[in-house]
Amino acid sequence: MKWYILRRVVQSAFVLIAVTTMIFVLSNFLADPAVILLPEDAQKEDYERLRHDLGLDRPAIVRYGIYMKALATGDLGESIRRVGYKVTDLIWTPLGNSAKLALAAMIFTVCTGLPLGIIAALNRGKPLDYISRIFAVAGLVTPGWWLGIIMIILFSVKLRLLPAAGTGDIKHYILPATVLGTHAMAGLARLARSSMLEILDSEYIKMARAKGLPWRTVVWKHALRNALIPVVTFSGLYFALLITQAITIEVVFAWPGLGRLMFDSLGSQDYVVVQGTIMLAAFIVVMFNLLVDITYGWIDPRIRYT
Repeated sequence: MKWYILRRVVQSAFVLIAVTTMIFVLSNFLADPAVILLPEDAQKEDYERLRHDLGLDRPAIVRYGIYMKALATGDLGESIRRVGYKVTDLIWTPLGNSAKLALAAMIFTVCTGLPLGIIAALNRGKPLDYISRIFAVAGLVTPGWWLGIIMIILFSVKLRLLPAAGTGDIKHYILPATVLGTHAMAGLARLARSSMLEILDSEYIKMARAKGLPWRTVVWKHALRNALIPVVTFSGLYFALLITQAITIEVVFAWPGLGRLMFDSLGSQDYVVVQGTIMLAAFIVVMFNLLVDITYGWIDPRIRYT
């Protein structure tokens, strides 16, 4: 098990290095902070002075080394629009808000998608199966921003049951968490259905049925436990994605999260904050992927030797 974990840690480290290098290249060669910060009538000397102050006149390899050293200490740089504010200080509060929203969305995903998939598998070829599959496909193809606007119009404007924007008590979580979790719910339902059907068609399930075990015992004790292995993998990865890919949902519901911070930073051309946000998002996804791999290996010992 320790060699399996070590391999996954090394692989994750290489992925992070590759991502950070890509972010550095894109942010330093596709955008010039001096052009963003200075007015259009600025003189050439002004550009050269600002580039010197920002360290942009140094060789790329030197800037890359400084960039990697800063990342190793957790320093994501300083905002070029909000003078005196470090990116880490700007990120922590939105990250917490995004994590809370993602947790609420994940609860909705598991509580709806898992039962939907199991019901579909246990009723294969029956009306319940077709209905659950229609819901799953609809959840996959429906744009989140469109669904969010429709739900705001219906539940906030027309019925006046739920708040349309901002944070607060549990009512503020219902609409954005439902919209954010809809796509994941659909994916989880389809995965749970296919995984459950595969297990139900396996030989050991047929043997259990031949021995006369009750159908309820076969389903809940034997089939469901093994069918949950890919579901655990899916849930862990999707939780990280829910934190990092909620830009449109957070904008629609004015949710002060990581996605909203990135959106606002893009609008103000604060490339340092955008760079730090993307770096943090990549770190979250890679770390969750590592934890899921380790959990997967613990659940299924056969995975440790692959």
